[in-house]
Amino acid sequence: MAAIRIPRPRTRHFVETVQDQEVGGEGAAQVSRPLSTEDRNWRGSRMTATETLLLTFAATIIGSGLGTTIVAALFKKRFDTQLETHKDLLQRGGRIHERQVDALLPLHSKLQEALSYLQGAAGAGKFAGQASDKELLERMGLSLRDAYAEFSKNKLLLSESLEQKLNKFFSKMLSCEMTVSLALDPMVPNGDPRAKLWDEARETAYKELPTILKAISDEARAVIHG
Repeated sequence: MAAIRIPRPRTRHFVETVQDQEVGGEGAAQVSRPLSTEDRNWRGSRMTATETLLLTFAATIIGSGLGTTIVAALFKKRFDTQLETHKDLLQRGGRIHERQVDALLPLHSKLQEALSYLQGAAGAGKFAGQASDKELLERMGLSLRDAYAEFSKNKLLLSESLEQKLNKFFSKMLSCEMTVSLALDPMVPNGDPRAKLWDEARETAYKELPTILKAISDEARAVIHG
């Protein structure tokens, strides 16, 4: 018996083709050959119409100088914003300084006035027509009260060191005023007890308090002229 040959199934290979111009020139038959890797990458990387339009538009803007104008405008806007912020800070600082000056001038004046009245009451020498020691102490109290009112409402505008000096001044003034009042009290025996009170009051009024007031004046002057 003759052998029967069974044909093997054919497998079709589908490949992309390109016009091979080198084989037949124009109108030549297509030659099937696989596309190279470069061909596939080039076809996959081709831009869409929208991307091409955007790229063309960007190149036109840059080439015409409009891009440079836009960038310059953005930088100018940023600079103007920073400048306005800096100006606001300077104006705010200027307003705070003005308020500090407005607070320190009357405060310092009242402190000097109060100390002057206290020194008049504690002093050993008396002038003709001078107010009595009791009246001087009353005037001192009024001036010191006004000074403390200015200090209280402007405390946040003052530095911590200046605040401490002012508190020390007020405390010393009140302590000295009490000492003078005791020295004037007729219940205190004459002689050494009363003399010691006068010496203590004069030491505070003419030495300690002027030193504290000078420190206050120096710091206040630095704030005003700073």
